[in-house]
Amino acid sequence: MQNAVMGFVLGMSILLAATCASALEGQFNRPMYKNLARLDNCQHFGKFCGQPAADDFCRIMGYERATRFDTEHASPTRVINFGQECTGSVCVAFKSIVCFTRAQQRGKVLDWPHRID
Repeated sequence: MQNAVMGFVLGMSILLAATCASALEGQFNRPMYKNLARLDNCQHFGKFCGQPAADDFCRIMGYERATRFDTEHASPTRVINFGQECTGSVCVAFKSIVCFTRAQQRGKVLDWPHRID
């Protein structure tokens, strides 16, 4: 019985180590849009806010998706798609974003979406 328990514990330890070795997280505090302004929490003005915008940021930074994020009021901000600027007390920026990938290292950092004037 004791050998079975020890075998189970050893097996779980190996599985946990393998799982941790094949995943990567990265935390970004107060992320910026092209170093111009804080990253707005929406993909478009007032649309697709929170998780969709955080996931887009993570993909741009070479990760698969966002696992956590926090927001705060800030001005100015820039929305992730096309870089439109938000100014004033209604603007909400990401305070932090935690990105995740199953790979051992993150992928290539992509170019930001092009701005349309």
